Amino acid sequence: MSDSNLTPRIEQLAPELEKIISTSEPIEHLADGFGGAQGPAEGPLWWEDGGYLLFSDIHNNRRMKYQPGSGVSLFLEPTNRANGLTRDPQGRLVACEHDSRRVTRQEADGSITVVANGFQGRRLNRPNDVVVRSDGCIYFTDYSITPAELAVALEERGFDSVWAAEHSHIPVPRKTPAPGGGELHKRYYDVMDPFVTLTAAACATKKLKIGTGIALVIQRDTIQTAKLVASIDQVSGGRFLFGIGGGWNQEEIENHDTVFATRMQKMREQIEAMKAIWTESKPEYHGDIVNFDTMSTWPKPVQKPHPPVILGGAFPWAARRAVRYGDGWYPNAASGDPEEYVPAFRKMAQEAGRDPKSLSLRLGGAPDDLDKLKRFRDIGVDAVNLTLMSDKHGQILPILDHWAGHIRQLHG
Repeated sequence: MSDSNLTPRIEQLAPELEKIISTSEPIEHLADGFGGAQGPAEGPLWWEDGGYLLFSDIHNNRRMKYQPGSGVSLFLEPTNRANGLTRDPQGRLVACEHDSRRVTRQEADGSITVVANGFQGRRLNRPNDVVVRSDGCIYFTDYSITPAELAVALEERGFDSVWAAEHSHIPVPRKTPAPGGGELHKRYYDVMDPFVTLTAAACATKKLKIGTGIALVIQRDTIQTAKLVASIDQVSGGRFLFGIGGGWNQEEIENHDTVFATRMQKMREQIEAMKAIWTESKPEYHGDIVNFDTMSTWPKPVQKPHPPVILGGAFPWAARRAVRYGDGWYPNAASGDPEEYVPAFRKMAQEAGRDPKSLSLRLGGAPDDLDKLKRFRDIGVDAVNLTLMSDKHGQILPILDHWAGHIRQLHG
């Protein structure tokens, strides 16, 4: 709706919709001139009762009505930059309000009822759909705030780091269910390569640390990834945090010729091999899965002996891997009870002969609850990661401003 120069095209993605979608019908241009820096015109919904089309003009914080024969007129203003229009079984309008971070319903008398403003004790985060996932990192896409913009905004507000997720692709169809159930959000399909986005973030900042949250090393070439890590640590001046994990999407992993059942063994051997590459002038490694003879490769990382290797995942499995060959652990705050697994992790490290203080502990998916954040700090959590959606500049900055207040209070 925001660009009349777009070439109309319909692409059929689901064969089962063949009976209700026509790919041969011409596309009629209804209206333009909507949308802008704070959001596009989105979410058209046909209101059969009145014979008109509703859509969200997010940039101008209003809802518009298009009526055949009459054109476009104002329907509601303001809307808290609402999007995701739909109707409930009773025919009432339901919308996701970005600014107020809630899902609302418009009653017959025009009043607004809050349907949901949180999930499992946590505030919704700029809902575009009703369910918001918590994976502890921003998914950089071609429709989100840019890595450089986000990095600068984070550094200006006192955040310590920015983290980028990874998926090389999502097989279609796939049999492996998403960890939280339901359908995968579009950002999983669109996410850019984290080493590229984090390089952009590093070049735009001076002190902000940059981390993969997490890198799917089991889908990557060991030698080339070792060079990538060393290179980005050089470019950033020693600010890289190497968050890694074994992944969950079996079809995606197997597309990279990795055996799903032994992927965790492969990941351990890869990190052992990378450590040799980062620290030795003529490294070699001979494991059951990873194997190479003596080589010479530079650059070496700025951080010595190498950037921190941080294992992502739940207790106790990822915690054991962190103790065995990592420099830190990165669980999700919503996975289990931090009050239980944080001290258990420290005890696990001590029993394995490692200094618990030498292993960092960062919680992903931090709750928007200052009291809980203070409690996490007091039980020994070193840092928390805020979940951000793949939103534009105008939607992200207010969230960062809000959390900057938490940072000031936590640091006294």
